[in-house]
Amino acid sequence: MAWRRWLAAVGTGMAALLVATLVSAPPAAAQAALPYFAYGVGLEHGQVIEAVVDGAPVGRATADARGRWTMLIEPGPVRDGDVLSFTVDGVA
Repeated sequence: MAWRRWLAAVGTGMAALLVATLVSAPPAAAQAALPYFAYGVGLEHGQVIEAVVDGAPVGRATADARGRWTMLIEPGPVRDGDVLSFTVDGVA
């Protein structure tokens, strides 16, 4: 009988950990290699997201009605090793 309680406790703990992981997901994410696909959530409809390298814009997206956005950054103006910065409505 004690093993059933232990198993139930372990299962509950694992479920809580999974929920905490999903709830604390980052607001934006992307891959490390070019071409670079960036995406995010949690913005207001119509907010503009811009990717910048050394002060020059290299990508732009607009948040949809659900606050989601996607952006494809092509190699060309961006090279491996460049640091991308992102702004939302002009604010870093």
